[in-house]
Amino acid sequence: MTKVFEKIPNDFFKILTSKHKELFLTAIFHLDDLLQGHIYFSRENAINSLQNHFLYLGISIEGLDYEDEYIEEIKNNRELAQSILRQLQKRGWIQINLEEGFTEQIFLPSYANRFVQLLKEIDLNEGQSYESYVFSTYSALKTGLENKANLLNGLMGAWNATKGLQRAIQSAYFELTKAYSKVIDEVSINEMLIQHFVNYKEEIIDQVLYPLKTRDSLPRFKNTILDLLDQYYQEENFDHLLNQNQQKHQTIEESQLQIFGYLNHLNHFYQQVSEQMDKIDQKRVDYTEKSIGKIQYRLRSDYQLKDKIDRLISMIKLQEKESVYQFFNAIETKTIDTESLYKPRKKKLDLTQATRRPVVRESEGVENFLAQRETLKMLVNPKYSSRKVDQFILGLLKEKAEISTMDYAIESYDAFILTIMGAIRGYEENKSGYTVIFYPEMIRNGYYGLPKMVFKKERKKK
Repeated sequence: MTKVFEKIPNDFFKILTSKHKELFLTAIFHLDDLLQGHIYFSRENAINSLQNHFLYLGISIEGLDYEDEYIEEIKNNRELAQSILRQLQKRGWIQINLEEGFTEQIFLPSYANRFVQLLKEIDLNEGQSYESYVFSTYSALKTGLENKANLLNGLMGAWNATKGLQRAIQSAYFELTKAYSKVIDEVSINEMLIQHFVNYKEEIIDQVLYPLKTRDSLPRFKNTILDLLDQYYQEENFDHLLNQNQQKHQTIEESQLQIFGYLNHLNHFYQQVSEQMDKIDQKRVDYTEKSIGKIQYRLRSDYQLKDKIDRLISMIKLQEKESVYQFFNAIETKTIDTESLYKPRKKKLDLTQATRRPVVRESEGVENFLAQRETLKMLVNPKYSSRKVDQFILGLLKEKAEISTMDYAIESYDAFILTIMGAIRGYEENKSGYTVIFYPEMIRNGYYGLPKMVFKKERKKK
């Protein structure tokens, strides 16, 4: 069983679960500020200072419903400050003793002092700054061996430094995991950049991981620390440790187990710490890849158009005209031009909730398809006009009779779209000067996947 509640009152944590926990925490932080540089502080002065602090923050008894939770008649901020001090004393957060001529003075018990420090660090988002834990462990062990009278102090110094290192590594992994989870969530690019340069870089990389790989290098000191620990296991040094660790009401066996516990834990940690760092490095790589990919995805303004063209390619490849009709009936394609930047942006329709229009399968369906094709051409950016598309394909062909999509490099997204639009025009009988033949296999040209297509020059009819 733990001994925590032998030192901390049973109602200590009720302050943090109270309906007015924010008010109590504000008062606790203010009292801690008043005690800076002092052993204790006058209760009367604390009441006056709290009263003024509440007025400064705009806190008043009206609307607090304080009396509902603590049955006390509160009429003003002074009585509120007095009541809060009584509650803090009752729960064990402060202690009031008579000092200096029987004047009531406020103290912070040792356990409360630690909790207040921790709560302030959490509130300000500040953890204990990273110290040279690895070097401190090495230095403490070495100092103990150089002067056998300091063997126990050296071991305990190494033990405390290693515990600090363990917590730093655990916190770094947790923060990396939290950062990775936020990347998966729907966050804006600005939020991702703030997280990267503030949370990730300053609090994880600069604070913990960079020191562990440079000035407080684990690879540099790890083997030396393990060698020093081996010397602590030697019989002569171990006997010195037992003698120095001998305490009242502690048997030799208990002391021996305690020393072995410290040594074994240190030895095990430094043997396994490389595996922990590998896990952190892998998590860091996963986070970096995910965040860069997400930012690139968000910055790509034409990703919707690419998806629609990919679907169009798949349908054309299957040469199912009815599916093509259905595709044009379902989707309206729009692009941004110079004029659209000066017009209010319309709300984008949710296609998943839209009702699909019936597909016309009779003879008028062909006319409907042709009409929608012309609408698509009008909506497409002028640089993808029929003339530009024909110039692009004929420019590829030049003196050749035919050319495959495997014979030239698609180095830009414009070239990709012009190729697809050329395939659509070549599939039609519109005197474009070329035709297209589709093959079943898919190919990859640069960053783009598309079906194998061969463009052929049309022979002039005599």
